[in-house]
Amino acid sequence: MQTIIRELRTVTDVPIIYFANNGATLIPHTTTCGADVLGLDWRIPINEAIARIGDSHSVQGNLDPLALFLPPDALRKRIRELLVMAGEARGHIFNLGHGVVPQTDPDQVRLTVDTVHEYSQKQ
Repeated sequence: MQTIIRELRTVTDVPIIYFANNGATLIPHTTTCGADVLGLDWRIPINEAIARIGDSHSVQGNLDPLALFLPPDALRKRIRELLVMAGEARGHIFNLGHGVVPQTDPDQVRLTVDTVHEYSQKQ
């Protein structure tokens, strides 16, 4: 990954996000890959990942995709909790900890986006 990212840097100046699914055990290694942002899956609490990463990188993630099957109030609560825990990060891009499950109700995705926007505007 270091080689790939180093080569990418020669052709672009856009921030690079690196995501390793099921990568919680790889955090010490991913912090040296050269990416600007480390994507996190849902298998590690985001505050624990941030503590391991320190302030060297921003993070992206890490809502469990199956949380989109929760009742709306429970989903909103889960999102707010994640955003609060991510507050210690150098920077945080809200995202799922992996892809959207095909059976996900699009209204739940819309609710997720709206909840993140509402919370972020208050901060």
